[in-house]
Amino acid sequence: MMSRAFGSSSARFSDNFRCFPVAMLAAKSVSMTQELETGGKIILPPSALDRLTRLNISYPMLFEISEYDEVLSRDHPDAPAVGKVTHAGVLEFIAEPGRVYMPYWLMTNLGISEGSLVRIRSATLDPCSYTKFQWQDAEFMEISNPKAVLEKTLRKFACLTLGDTIAMHYNNKIYELRVTDLKPKSAVSIIECDMQVDFEAPPHYVEPDYKAQSAAAKQVAENQVLQRASLSQSPAGQTMLSLPEEEFSARFKAFSGSGARLDGKQRNSPLSSSPGLGFGAGSSPSRATPVSRNSAMSPGGTGASTPVPDTPPSAPTGIVWKKNRITFVRVVPSPVAGAAPAANANGAAVATGPQFAAFGGKGNTLRKN
Repeated sequence: MMSRAFGSSSARFSDNFRCFPVAMLAAKSVSMTQELETGGKIILPPSALDRLTRLNISYPMLFEISEYDEVLSRDHPDAPAVGKVTHAGVLEFIAEPGRVYMPYWLMTNLGISEGSLVRIRSATLDPCSYTKFQWQDAEFMEISNPKAVLEKTLRKFACLTLGDTIAMHYNNKIYELRVTDLKPKSAVSIIECDMQVDFEAPPHYVEPDYKAQSAAAKQVAENQVLQRASLSQSPAGQTMLSLPEEEFSARFKAFSGSGARLDGKQRNSPLSSSPGLGFGAGSSPSRATPVSRNSAMSPGGTGASTPVPDTPPSAPTGIVWKKNRITFVRVVPSPVAGAAPAANANGAAVATGPQFAAFGGKGNTLRKN
């Protein structure tokens, strides 16, 4: 590891470190690791902070990162970097001596691997006024408000470099955005600045033909109308439309299809097929004699009907039962005056007990008078 120029107050910080991804950092918490991986800041050792405090550097601390060239650094230590260069801010100074931790996407931009030697130098960048991003994944268009998501992501960044591809984490997915334009320079600071953001489609992206999609949806709707019209011209449809409304309501049987169990077993109470127009299986549009509501099929299945009593056999006396009406009996009425007393199965009279009276109990007090 080599250090350059620390004698003057206007010197520029420059040092070389071994680069490692943030996944290898023993971070204080999981949230810190996630912030490092989804942001644009690095972790430097405490010795770098000690040297930076002795120099006249501008705040916030921004750094230029490039791959270390041993020949260039030995012969021309102050020469500009050759090859890929990027910029980043610093989050904390907790790395081991001689090491720097950075996000994996930043290492990918530099084209370096784990343990590579990089040169880090302090930098002063102008505030950004305009930036343009080119999304690399077509699913990026499915985000309802991409600018709001990008704004939240850029809060973890300190600067941007032209040509970099940043990683935006949203909804458990990583979206890659390439920086295609920056103003006023190719490397800018985005801390406390007012910048305009624009998006650009990838070179091979083909925008969907929304007019063709609208025409296809319109054609589907027209086909549905034609299907309804053809149904009205069928024999069953004509029979249905020719019936009066009252007769149609009387013959219509909703949910008249057949049912089946998911386990494959036979149903305990199979549905009975009732005649009518029939919208279920086994139905026919022919007219049929309606079956009375108060009749039941004979056991022999001949179609003869037997009357069914309107009053249940175990119904209490004194209650009027009506058809098509559900009655909830909450209090059994008192016997009608002049009616015969209740009798058991042998015909003997049964004494009736006292009638129910609400809140008819007795009250007691805990204190004794």
